[in-house]
Amino acid sequence: MFSTGPNELMGIIAIDTYRDNLYRSCLYLTIRKSAVAKRTKKVGVTGKYGTRYGASLRKQVKKFEITQHAKYTCTFCGKDAVKRTAVGIWNCKGCKKTLAGGAWTVGTTAAATVRGTVRRLRELTEA
Repeated sequence: MFSTGPNELMGIIAIDTYRDNLYRSCLYLTIRKSAVAKRTKKVGVTGKYGTRYGASLRKQVKKFEITQHAKYTCTFCGKDAVKRTAVGIWNCKGCKKTLAGGAWTVGTTAAATVRGTVRRLRELTEA
């Protein structure tokens, strides 16, 4: 049917070689990808504790550590740049202000209650 000349055979060989090299590079990438360290599925930040201390305690600690290491919005400049420096001390990297807050989060429930009470009393005295 079709006559294959020497140039057409060279083209087929070149395509096969290209396909073979492509397969090798894909195989290499697959092997390299699996060499990357696998991340944790559930434990997250508490993976450093391994199997110690029990699952329920590690879940509680996970909740505290996530809130402790999170960035919070600064009440002065509005940036998400407030990080915990020490227990109860929070520092904003945007405006360089230091705030007093809770041990795990910037705001505490007691502080929110006091803020609401002060606002309510202020509205009563103004009215």
